[in-house]
Amino acid sequence: MNTLEHLLRKIVASEVLHQRWLETLSHLEHCGARKIHRLQVPGRVPLALLQHAAEEARHALLFKLFSGKLGGAAPQASQLLGLPLGKRYLDVLDLWVSRQLRHHLRVNKEHCPHACYLLTTLVIEKRAEQLYPLYEQILQESGASFSLQEIIREETQHLKLINRQIAAVPGLQAMVGAALDYEETLFQRWLVQLGYCCANSSSLIHPTL
Repeated sequence: MNTLEHLLRKIVASEVLHQRWLETLSHLEHCGARKIHRLQVPGRVPLALLQHAAEEARHALLFKLFSGKLGGAAPQASQLLGLPLGKRYLDVLDLWVSRQLRHHLRVNKEHCPHACYLLTTLVIEKRAEQLYPLYEQILQESGASFSLQEIIREETQHLKLINRQIAAVPGLQAMVGAALDYEETLFQRWLVQLGYCCANSSSLIHPTL
């Protein structure tokens, strides 16, 4: 059993940890939706971008509703799992991708936000492709009253769309490997912090980033 599976099983087995986990996922999906909305220029909003933002926001809502099914008061922001990195995950990744685009591809200021969106979205969707099916498996084994199937289906569609869009941008495909490697490093750091939170679930004190 790998570290991720071990932590997910521990989380699902504890109602308190599970609720905090669902609130954490809701926060991350909401951050993703907000980032997409910031790309939208009034009068020039592509349908695919608008749909992606709407679906990410709906995923945030679904995770929030799933959290409510577990009962108890909703966790506070300081009780999200894997802090402090868990709260800033997308920001840290987005900043690294933006710097790489400007340094290696010399992407100008006007086009950098969209290229950054594509590359950041790709690595996040690849992570979701690993994380959500494993979480769904553990949920079903535990007899959970909710399922991630709808979310998984939409994230899979997002990944297919982003892959096609990246292939159409000169030079961007060559940066995918480095972006995936960086996100893997970031994810492993987050797992350490997540493990700390699971081991000290009664404490609101977390290691520094």
